[in-house]
Amino acid sequence: MINKNDDYYKWKREYKLKQKQDKKDVLRRAFLVFGSIIIFGVLIFYWSKGSFQFIGNETNEVEAYEILINDYHIGKGYYKPRLTIKYKHNNKTYIKYKNIDDSSKHKPSGDNEVVYVSAIVTYSVNNPKNAKVRLIFN
Repeated sequence: MINKNDDYYKWKREYKLKQKQDKKDVLRRAFLVFGSIIIFGVLIFYWSKGSFQFIGNETNEVEAYEILINDYHIGKGYYKPRLTIKYKHNNKTYIKYKNIDDSSKHKPSGDNEVVYVSAIVTYSVNNPKNAKVRLIFN
């Protein structure tokens, strides 16, 4: 009878140690997963904002020579204004679009309007379509 109790207590001690180790493993994995999600989320956020857009690339800045505003349809009668920004690199014209967050339910005017803002376009020399636009309001 004593032998069974000894085996039971030995098993119970080993079981508790195994449970503690399992909890530590689960917490370690959870921190690793959530930490990875946060790190990748921050990287994707900064990439989408253009902060990491030009890493390792030679860049150039130029002032846009033509900025037009027109409306584009986003569905169910809503339109948003969009800037069409034109800039040149090596005598070739490139177009960059910049959406403005102002949705309103109206019919588009159909006419392109000239906007009185300046735009500085930062672009990659190797790939001029890869550009970031900074607007300067007059």
